Amino acid sequence: MNSNLDKTSVPVAYNKDYLCLLSWNIHDSNDSLLGSKLTDETFLATIRQCDVLCLQETKRSIKIPGFRCINSNRPDSRSGGLCIGVKHELRSLITPINTKNFSPDIQAVRLSRKLNNLPSDTILVNVYDSPVNSSYKQKLIENGSYEDTIESLDSFLTSHRGNNHLIICGDFNARTGTENSLCLREETMQESLSNGDFLTSSDLHSSSDRFRCSKDNTINNRGRALLELATLHNAKIINGTVIGDVLGDFTCINYRGQSVVDYLLASHGLLNTISSLKLQDLTNISDHKPLICQLAAPSISTLRIGLKESDYADVPSGYKWKAEGNESAKQFIKGQSNPSIIAKMNLLCSKAPETPKEVYSDNAKLINIIQEVADKTLERKKVLPKSNHHNKACWFDIECRKAKRKTNKLAKRASKTPTKENREGYYKQKKEYRKILKRKKGSFFMKLNRRINGERTINWSEFKKLKSFRNEPQTMDLQDLVTFYEFFKDLYAQKALPDNCQARFQL
Repeated sequence: MNSNLDKTSVPVAYNKDYLCLLSWNIHDSNDSLLGSKLTDETFLATIRQCDVLCLQETKRSIKIPGFRCINSNRPDSRSGGLCIGVKHELRSLITPINTKNFSPDIQAVRLSRKLNNLPSDTILVNVYDSPVNSSYKQKLIENGSYEDTIESLDSFLTSHRGNNHLIICGDFNARTGTENSLCLREETMQESLSNGDFLTSSDLHSSSDRFRCSKDNTINNRGRALLELATLHNAKIINGTVIGDVLGDFTCINYRGQSVVDYLLASHGLLNTISSLKLQDLTNISDHKPLICQLAAPSISTLRIGLKESDYADVPSGYKWKAEGNESAKQFIKGQSNPSIIAKMNLLCSKAPETPKEVYSDNAKLINIIQEVADKTLERKKVLPKSNHHNKACWFDIECRKAKRKTNKLAKRASKTPTKENREGYYKQKKEYRKILKRKKGSFFMKLNRRINGERTINWSEFKKLKSFRNEPQTMDLQDLVTFYEFFKDLYAQKALPDNCQARFQL
């Protein structure tokens, strides 16, 4: 992968006083040829600056390092799939909401009011409404179990109606043109909710709020249903109304054309907190663009808890220990006779530690002394430089990298100017790129199998190499390791049983 090209997909650095929200249809979390998309550098670069992720069409439960992931999958189906991920340092401010009684294509969490200093919490809803002609929807229609996702969303929002603020995002496969919902006057909304009165046109904001900018002028039935839902729940479509997307850019670009089907909606009380909505460039991850929204969160820097990757340094490289003739041992022992080392050891031994804090402190000082002796007497192992090619598959050679570079270049061009010529050029190149991957991968495994079976006895070294391709990617991250450590630290720190209880157990 070309590192210079990848920089085009990286979001700009976000202000620390803002909550960064990502909504993205990733069109399957796994690539049939390259494996997990979650380890792809383009994907990682996109999520790196985000605090909350709303992913659609994951097609399975996923786990992303650095995030607490909440998954929702369709029962008895390999399609769809939703995931809301929140950074570990903000996990205490997010509470999952049960949506199983409404629809598997709806997922929701509650964001604490502490984030943005508002008088009430915010309900964040993640939605994936697949096309009516999709195999999943057609199967539901044939079984007589079809329920409209927007109607189910309406039922869910109605059941949680109150003083909560609202953010809805996802892939609705709805086209709304330049229309927008008609936000109700806030005082009228509260009064109508309490009295159960009907609303009139005078209760709505001015007609200038009804329209927004959009490059997609088409309106379909699902788009009208979405507009009605937004109006009913006093929400407004953010696409085409704020900095970063003032023209209402296309969110989905495929071989057949381009459209706006991915949306972010917010209730009237949150509109002043939304700083920007930015659509990232099209990537080879999906034919949908990532939507990244900034919401004002003045207290977010003080609310972050736990650990960050940046707080920890990499484990230092080891030392070369030469066992022959005890050469390394002799050098290490000789280094301990250095006057400065002796002085530090004498100072350390001059006073016995009396508290747990002093024990930890003395232990750290002893480690530093040993490290100093090792640095002066032993040779460090060489650290291999990290490869610039983020795809670790050994069959992913220079031809694959060139094809990927060209595909990314055409994807960016189609994202900026989605003409028919640019779209067809991009998807033609993408098809060719996939053919190259398939050929290279197939050829590699064919040769590997021949080497395994080509001899009278099994070539176990090649067999082990083949087996390694079935290993699952590492799912534990820093937070998991710290949680593991804290659990056993607290477990072993517990006081022993009283003497009378010990005697009872011995009986």
